Amino acid sequence: AEGLIPVQSAEELSQMARRLRNCLSDHDIFYSSCLDVQAGIAFYFVTAGSKPLLLKFTKFGGLGWYLDECRGEGNRHPTAEELEYIAGIHSHIETVWCRRLSYEMR
Repeated sequence: AEGLIPVQSAEELSQMARRLRNCLSDHDIFYSSCLDVQAGIAFYFVTAGSKPLLLKFTKFGGLGWYLDECRGEGNRHPTAEELEYIAGIHSHIETVWCRRLSYEMR
């Protein structure tokens, strides 16, 4: 998607985790995240700019992809404006959505 930069390797993901000082700096979380990417059930992207956000899209069965995580430096949550921008980037792609999933089982 335009405006997002795909994370192409484990090294890039590790560098971004160190730069943002986020939860992926933890070895176990980083390892699990790399396995998810290798399994084809997760992909990471970074927003361009001086205050980047790291986005994790996770495969949701046969329905498509959802924005599972979106965090900035120090694991900060994105602002409403940042979320609106991200949702706008994906608004024309049917198989990607950015709304929160619920904890409901049905």
